[in-house]
Amino acid sequence: MYYRKVYQSFIELKQAVTDYIFYYNNTDKNKIDWHEPG
Repeated sequence: MYYRKVYQSFIELKQAVTDYIFYYNNTDKNKIDWHEPG
C-alpha cells in the first residue's frame, strides 16, 4: 500500500514537471516567434 502511494505521488510529480516544461517551452517559442518577424 505504501509503495503504491509513493508510486502515485511520483506519477503526479512527473506529470506536473511535464506540464511545466511544456508550458515553459511554449512560452519560450511564442517569445521567439513574436521577436523573429520584427
